[in-house]
Amino acid sequence: MDELAHALGDGIFYVPAGTPNHRGTSYVPEGMPADWRVSRSGMWHQWRPESGPAIADQGWKVHVSAQMQRASHVLDTVARICTQQGVVFKHLASSFDFLMMHHKHASRIQSGKFIAAYPADSVAALKLMRALAAALAGEKGPYILTDRPFEGSECVFYRYGAFKDTGHVLPDGSFFSTVKDASGREIPDDRRIGAGPPPGITDPFRTPAKNSPARLGAVTVGGYTIERVVRFSNSGGTYRAVEQTTGRTVFLKEARPHSGLVSPHSDAQQRLHGERRALEQLHRICPGLCPEPIDFFTEGGHCFLVSEFVAGKPLHSWVVEHNPVINSRAEKEDFTRYFAVCKQLLGALRAQIQELHDVGYAFIDLGPDNVMVTADGTPRLVDFETVGLVQDRPTAVGAPGFFDPELAEQRPLEQDEHALASIALYLLAPVNVTADRNPAVLGHLRFLLEQVSPLPPALWAAATRRSAPLLIATAEPPVAAESVCAEPRTHLEKLRRDLIKGILATADPGGTGPLFPTVPEGFASNTLSVQHGAAGVLHALAHADVPVPESVRKRFLRDAFRQRDALPPGLFSGLAGISWVLTETGHLEEAAQLLDTATRHPVLDDCVDLAHGAAGVAMAHLRFHVSTGEFRHLDRAQALLDGIGAEGESIGLAVGASGVAMAHYYLGALTGDTATLAKGRGFLETDRRRGVLDHGGLLFPVSSKDRRLMPYLWSGSAGIGLVANRYLSRETPDLKLLAQGTQQAARCLFTRYGGLFQGLSGLGAYWADTALWSTTDEARQQALDIATRLFLHTVPTPDGTYLHGGPGLRLSCDLGSGSAGVLLFLHQLLHGKPDALFTLDAFVGTPSGAGADAHEEAPVLPPDMASDAL
Repeated sequence: MDELAHALGDGIFYVPAGTPNHRGTSYVPEGMPADWRVSRSGMWHQWRPESGPAIADQGWKVHVSAQMQRASHVLDTVARICTQQGVVFKHLASSFDFLMMHHKHASRIQSGKFIAAYPADSVAALKLMRALAAALAGEKGPYILTDRPFEGSECVFYRYGAFKDTGHVLPDGSFFSTVKDASGREIPDDRRIGAGPPPGITDPFRTPAKNSPARLGAVTVGGYTIERVVRFSNSGGTYRAVEQTTGRTVFLKEARPHSGLVSPHSDAQQRLHGERRALEQLHRICPGLCPEPIDFFTEGGHCFLVSEFVAGKPLHSWVVEHNPVINSRAEKEDFTRYFAVCKQLLGALRAQIQELHDVGYAFIDLGPDNVMVTADGTPRLVDFETVGLVQDRPTAVGAPGFFDPELAEQRPLEQDEHALASIALYLLAPVNVTADRNPAVLGHLRFLLEQVSPLPPALWAAATRRSAPLLIATAEPPVAAESVCAEPRTHLEKLRRDLIKGILATADPGGTGPLFPTVPEGFASNTLSVQHGAAGVLHALAHADVPVPESVRKRFLRDAFRQRDALPPGLFSGLAGISWVLTETGHLEEAAQLLDTATRHPVLDDCVDLAHGAAGVAMAHLRFHVSTGEFRHLDRAQALLDGIGAEGESIGLAVGASGVAMAHYYLGALTGDTATLAKGRGFLETDRRRGVLDHGGLLFPVSSKDRRLMPYLWSGSAGIGLVANRYLSRETPDLKLLAQGTQQAARCLFTRYGGLFQGLSGLGAYWADTALWSTTDEARQQALDIATRLFLHTVPTPDGTYLHGGPGLRLSCDLGSGSAGVLLFLHQLLHGKPDALFTLDAFVGTPSGAGADAHEEAPVLPPDMASDAL
């Protein structure tokens, strides 16, 4: 829901959730008394009496759900009763907001909540719910999964929770609400599905069932026993199940009533009925083309479609496992074999789509999630939710990068051709959304692939037979990959200038939204931080010696001080990072005040990492010390680091032990304390032991629980290698194998994103950093090669050049994933300026010699070396 809500409208950047878009019908209750006032917050309109009492901090919250076509009537009814009883209430502001709240991809926790009312106490809540249930008898709405229904009503629900935004900020900057339990103890407001009231608070609106046994064991519906959940969505769940009468494994798809909208006229149950018809008809006339339909039934108002369970891997997982473009040791033969398999897979998939077309059907939502690859490499089409007869105009929805709305609505068969071409492109490299806006990236992709292996002409033709539905026209001709290769520094310098131009063009010092375009994670945390906010952008501009308008500086300072009590303390997530940027731009008094607030923040009691916790705040104190000479900041850094003990679950630079090692390195280097350096070396060793040799390099899991292997700066090889560079310079030769392993991992040809923390720019920044410690040219050349591949990710516009920020749907200027991070890397590469990545080497030095050349002198890692040997 967060990603969806921020990627609305016709612009190219993410927007705050609930931004008015002037689409749909505005909801305004009729007959509101003259003394009731309305205010808007995001997608909500709240009504309260002008002279009424303030609402309580917490209590029994009443929710009303509705069907979209009945929304105005339900709102008028609820508003009349709430005003009569003097109860404050809020409602979704428009039909478009209603659609987003109930969308197929919306949050299951929020879905169904059309109206929320805040009665003063349980007596008022009971009175309100009785009146609502009577007035809305016969109305049906989506079941609100976090709530309890009131006395059998199908649209009135309730739960105990916070009425106001009271609570605490988390280390990453997100916020969690709190309530008090019966003893007065503050606890999180648990909004998870199935959660009950706080301890000691009993539900006064229903009588507990007597002798009601707890449900144990497997869940069975309609004669099918669920083995595991495949996926939950707002439409319902999908499950792997077993048919009780036969023991056959089946696929079970659920559709909740009145939920999972994709348009005002298409909900989950309507689409499931359509999918049932399509499967039955296609299985009869083209057996084997679709999963075999087995059964359809309704239980508890939910519809269930039972079909053949197609064993295999989703295409997106198959690509990650097989595509050699992410394997840093892949050779020509690996690509040749992979391209041959791709041709076979595409040929089989095209034949299936053609068979579908021959009998008058279109697939529409064809993408990596709707294709399974079986054990023998055969593709199978699955999820026929949007499949329908062409003459009936099938549902026009699809995945970004595989969907052209105009084709889907007007020429459905051509949409399928576009999707097939998009799958072919995805098999080569997932640059689809970028290519939708900037088709010139295709030339750069072809150039990259042909450097390692000849690209079959038929495969390339298949991948480029697609439209560009989000094309952004520019006056300048696209930059050819061959030209970039011939004159890399010339083109990279121009890219650097275009990124600066784009960032400055988006600055909004007079607005109330973010100062620079950010990503959904920025809106969910804060838009001032280093990672996703203004501080990171201003750091990149300062590092690149770009003058910043005074109006931008003033707004940044004003917003930072207005919001400081709501911000987390972290270096990348909050106050310490803002303080760092103010320090480097000469605002020392303001920096000191914010750093003092960060140091006293309660989050530091439990969070020790570099990005969000004590290690990052310690680094900010060291930064302030080297700028002012105030030794008390050394003492504060020492105290913060002395409090860090046992290793945590996370791994890497940002949130793992390596970031803690980085802070110890600089404290030890500034004080000359070898014990501090030794302690830091121990933290680095903690992460080193967790490395895994895979894809030809030393990769690292995200955490002890999340075993995905990463090469990146935030989490993975590049970030850990960055720290290893520094300890190698202090004559710790036992780190040679670690350094070489991280370097090998950072040689991969392609990453899905181009940004700094989790993308290609971060790998380049690691190599540019390594070059500062090295006496050879290899690291510099690696950084330069990576920089030339950034044209796979850039989107030129008339206002400047940008990148797609995470999760890759819209453009962003943030440091973590957008333009500012790329600018930071390019300036470091082209101009050799140190400390781009919040380090202090300009103050402690970058000694060459043992640390630098140890990388190149280390023996080649055998491909089968176990990680514990490192």
